[in-house]
Amino acid sequence: MKVIALAGSPRKNGNSDILLDEAIKAIKSNGNDVKKVYVDDLEVNPCIACDACKEHPQNKCIHDDDMQELCDELAESDLWLIATPIYWWGPTAQLKLVIDRWYSLYRAEDLKGKKAALIVTMGDTEYQTAIPTILMFEMAFSYLEMINNQPLVVTAHSKGEVLNDKAALQKAYNYGLEICNND
Repeated sequence: MKVIALAGSPRKNGNSDILLDEAIKAIKSNGNDVKKVYVDDLEVNPCIACDACKEHPQNKCIHDDDMQELCDELAESDLWLIATPIYWWGPTAQLKLVIDRWYSLYRAEDLKGKKAALIVTMGDTEYQTAIPTILMFEMAFSYLEMINNQPLVVTAHSKGEVLNDKAALQKAYNYGLEICNND
């Protein structure tokens, strides 16, 4: 299985990044190929709603940025694993730029039936805080006709705090095993 893992936080070695790495470890333990991408390292222009991608035969966006290559990698992957902290009841701004550019993939027949999974970290202990973010991803994956796995939601606020939470680390590892074995 080919997996693309998107690290949505601008904080490398932050909580969502650490949990993503644990899930990746599990996925790789089953012999799967994983490419991790830090979205904050990408040059991604915002969607300008010009609809040029609707006219292009390969759904290509007019922006000549890193999203062109990322869209190709997304299309080639069997599983999208996305990790983000909650920032004001949503994903990070960096990840939201990427998500908005998925608009150019709306006709991509090769996404149908691919798997998607989400790891969410947040400073709050109330699950309802994660619901707007989870729903946004569920709706996007449904629109793209992808198979959505249940998300992993973990409370952790201070950078690296999750390293002291062995249960959360184990949950992330188990999540990685679950999503790559979940056919």
